[in-house]
Parts: sequence; C-alpha cells; structure tokens
Amino acid sequence: MFDVEAIKKQFDGLELPNFRAYTEEEVKAKNRNSKAPFSIDTIFQSPKKILENIKGVVFDMSNEDYHGAKEYDSSSRIKAVNISELHYKDYGKIKKSTNSMDFGSLLHDDIEHRTKTGEWKAIEEETRKTKCHTTEKAIVLHPTLHNWVLTYRKEMERHPILSQILNKAVSEASFFYDSDDSDPDHKKKIRADAIVYEPIENALHIFDWKYTNSFDWFHNDIKKFQYNLSAGMYSRIVSKVTGLKTFFHLVKIDAKTGLIQIVQVKYDTLLKYQELYFDALKKIDGIDLENPKSYDFDLI
Repeated sequence: MFDVEAIKKQFDGLELPNFRAYTEEEVKAKNRNSKAPFSIDTIFQSPKKILENIKGVVFDMSNEDYHGAKEYDSSSRIKAVNISELHYKDYGKIKKSTNSMDFGSLLHDDIEHRTKTGEWKAIEEETRKTKCHTTEKAIVLHPTLHNWVLTYRKEMERHPILSQILNKAVSEASFFYDSDDSDPDHKKKIRADAIVYEPIENALHIFDWKYTNSFDWFHNDIKKFQYNLSAGMYSRIVSKVTGLKTFFHLVKIDAKTGLIQIVQVKYDTLLKYQELYFDALKKIDGIDLENPKSYDFDLI
C-alpha cells in the first residue's frame, strides 16, 4: 500500500507545483482503464434480460420511428455541427446515397438478420446492377461481390469473439436518454449495431460495424467520419440509460477482401472520445438557430 505522506516527505522543501500523489485505488483504476477491454478468451453473454426492463431501451424499432424521433439528437446530427452550424440546423434535409452507404447498409442488414435469426440471408446475383440492396429474405448484389460476402461471413463465424457476437448480441437496440435541460445528455439517442454483456466486469460492450477501403488507413476514417465522437457518445448514453460501464469497439470490414479486424478502444481512450462529444455539445449550445453560421474553419 502506498504511504502518500511518506512520499511527500521525501520531497520536503522542493517546489513541485504539478506533483500529485495517487492513492493505490486510483492507480488500480488507471491501470484497469488502460488495459485491453477484453481478450481472446473473454466469454460474453446476451444482455437482453438486463436491457428489456430498462426505461429508454427499445428493441426492433423501425428505422422510420427511430429517425422520426426528432426531439432527440443522434450522433450523426451532433457530428454535423463540426462542419458548420447550418449543417447541424438543417441536418436530414439532404441525404446522399453512395456506394459506400449501400455496402454499409448491406453489411448492417446482413449481420442483423444473422444475429436475430441464427441464419444468413440468401445471396441473389443481379448482373444489371452495380449497387447492392437487400430484401426480406436475400441480399442482392453483383456476381463480383459474391466472394466478398462469403469471406466476411466465414471470418465472423470462425472468430472467437465475433462468433459470440453473432450468437449472443442484441442487434440494433435503440437507447433514448431523458433527464432535464441542465443535463447535457438530455434528449439524446443512439442505436447500437450489436451489444453484449461481460459478467466479470459487469459491463456492456458495443460492437460497431465499419466498411473500410483500407485497414492501414482506417485511423484516418476514425477522424474523417468522427467515429471517435460517436464512440464517446454511444458509450456515455448507454451507460447513463443502463447504469453500467460501457465499452465501444470498432469492427472494420475490408472493402476489397472481406477480411475483418476488431479495433478495441481502451476505456481511458473512450473517456477522451467523450470529451469530443462534450465539445460538440458546447458548440450546439452556442448556436443562434435563427441565424446559424454556414461556415467553419478546419485547422491542421
């Protein structure tokens, strides 16, 4: 056990304005927060029994109902303020569909179906279309993408962690947080791709599927698409709704090969990501919604 007073006496007479002696419990907490959140041997459980009786958690909510709850801010809208105030105010008025969005939607729909039903959707090939889409029972795509889908499915099924996610996770659960206007998290919502429970730490783990063009440059995607802000917001809102410590992890799926890699986010890194979320909220608080600025500056 650390003797804080004895340590201070060793430096008696010295001016150490930035010195701070941490207690043993603080050191243990810091070490816990800086370690990997899980290992290859971690056993996860389904969180459904924990979540089903918690106010603010909704299962199987339609996209229309989720996006229609406009009185709640989502991470996508909050991130828009980092482009400009006008982007935040007018969020949702203009939506563009891209190939990346189509592939991302296919991934989410395909994995959600497997998680909820225990089976993958059938694959149908359509040679006249370069984009992909999904139906209730199948994913429809160009023949050149067939092996890509089979690869990420095989990789997930044989992975010691992701196979657990497929079989134990609650998929696409929606979380709505209500408090009062003094709480910066008031009227916020998130939808988790997949969430599981880890009993030893008594913690929830969110897994977020990300389609990427490059494993090597994925760290640029994290900044470009503000995945870090989303991670901070998701972990905080789920924790506020459930009362449980919540981790967040990114699962990157390579656009060319279908190979998969998990990016674990340490808890102390997650706390830094939450600061990005708080910074965005401060920007939002300063907006004059009657006259929002249509510009901002980026500093690199």
